Amino acid sequence: MCKNYSNCPRQTQDISPQTHQCSGPLKLSSKHLVILAQLIDTNNDATLEELCELLHEKIGVTVSRATMGRMT
Repeated sequence: MCKNYSNCPRQTQDISPQTHQCSGPLKLSSKHLVILAQLIDTNNDATLEELCELLHEKIGVTVSRATMGRMT
């Protein structure tokens, strides 16, 4: 991985987009996203905070309101 993208072509000869490299593994798997979609369908008037709480109750994973906004 290149820390300075202007040097990437020189170091690796590859300028394709990098894979997910945030601070850790993703919290939500594809199974979790299916469950989230079901929660949204059944609680279509819930706020983002309420959806966060419902998801935590259902699968035990805590996500922020901002993350929930990106997922919906």
